[in-house]
Amino acid sequence: MLSKELQLCKVNTEYQLRITKYIAVILLLNIGVSSMAQKSQDPWLKRNWNNMVARYNIYFNATQKLDASISGLSKKQKDDFSELIDVFPYGDEKDAKAMRASLEEAMKKASKVIQNKPRSKWADDAYFLIGQTQFFGGDYYAALETFQFVNSSYKDTYIKNKCKVWLMKTYIQQGKYDDAEAIYGLLKKIKFTDRQLSSEFKLAAGDLMVKQNKKKEAIALLEDGVTGIRDRTLKYRTYFVLGQLNQLTGQYQKANDNFVKVLKLNAPYVYVFQANLGMAKATAASGGKGAQKTKKYLNRMLDDDKNIEYFDQIYYELAKLDFAAGNEKEGLINMRNSANSAKGNAVQQTKTYLFLADYYFENRKYDKAQAYYDSTITTIPNEFPDSDKIKAKHSVLSKLIENIETIRVQDSLLALSAIPREELDKRIDKQIEEEKERLQKEKEEEEIRKEQERMNIAAGINKPVVNQNTGGTWYFYNSSSATQILYSLPQNNVS
Repeated sequence: MLSKELQLCKVNTEYQLRITKYIAVILLLNIGVSSMAQKSQDPWLKRNWNNMVARYNIYFNATQKLDASISGLSKKQKDDFSELIDVFPYGDEKDAKAMRASLEEAMKKASKVIQNKPRSKWADDAYFLIGQTQFFGGDYYAALETFQFVNSSYKDTYIKNKCKVWLMKTYIQQGKYDDAEAIYGLLKKIKFTDRQLSSEFKLAAGDLMVKQNKKKEAIALLEDGVTGIRDRTLKYRTYFVLGQLNQLTGQYQKANDNFVKVLKLNAPYVYVFQANLGMAKATAASGGKGAQKTKKYLNRMLDDDKNIEYFDQIYYELAKLDFAAGNEKEGLINMRNSANSAKGNAVQQTKTYLFLADYYFENRKYDKAQAYYDSTITTIPNEFPDSDKIKAKHSVLSKLIENIETIRVQDSLLALSAIPREELDKRIDKQIEEEKERLQKEKEEEEIRKEQERMNIAAGINKPVVNQNTGGTWYFYNSSSATQILYSLPQNNVS
């Protein structure tokens, strides 16, 4: 026992001696540099001292500030999962402007390296960091100038290649894809020695291909680049984009594999949910393989209160699975449930209403088609794919359905005029009675529904009651009452 204590004491003593020697060396260097800075007798020592101070004091603090700002920007990222998401979570212009104050702090610290230690080997890194602060602050023109300056003014191959990569990324952010493609052409000829930079280049190039709708090239670059990335956020985002691209190119098994990788990386819940939904979409699109298993999983998701805000999307995917399996009745119920569950998600509302509108139009149920086309137009975002074509289609179909309804009403009125007055009065009275009964039934059903909601609240059940028997709440064309009266008459009384 005593020997162990002596050994520990010996180790501690040796450690303290090493620390003391280290402090002594630093003090001697400090004294030496101070004196030799005046005499200029040892430029090597001065140069290395400047490099150390520039890197571990000023530049380190600047990178810490920049990393904190980038992290804040990443957290504000809002992704539209109905479209291909961005590989890099750089937020939008509004988010970038909100981060400028903290980014300016990083810029000031980097500027100190250039002002106080202009001859240190970290001066080019400081300039590059300033370019990054301009990029993340949304000042892309200034960022381009800074990256171009570093690329042309310094000899370090690594920093020059890094600047080229960020020049490409800046052009992508500006939407200048031709300029970005020109930089990409230069970079793909370079043999990168740093694996991280090589991976960053491939992801940036993959992002460029995604934005140019070059799916095959994007998949190859992203698959190659993601293997060398250490950043967890960038990894799960890249795998998610790959899953989306695989879906769009009909590679459904690959899509599922990439979505599973998103789940394994412990991504935030919204990505976990969307990855699971992506697997359901891939199953539906692949012709229903594994559809029953996927349906069971989606139904379990409806039982989880965490997913209430996603019910519209879950019902939509369930409906797609039903239609893919030829079960139109269940498909319509789930699609209507999607419409009734939609809250604030304009993109999903538009997709649901448009699906129902097209379905009813193809089945010649023009009144319902018109109602859902009207609802589509009231919710469709300006950036929705083919929004102009959908609006034009709605306009044409509205006129067509209006003409069809006019013809139908006129024909009905002509037929009614040939019916004896006494018989017509009887039918009208019958129609009035049926209408009263219908309204009374609706009132009773509404009272039952409210009572059920009260019981659910009392029992602590928060899951909303979804009406599975009705579509939307749109009623129009009151003139169709005449047609209903006509259709209620025996056919042999109609001439």
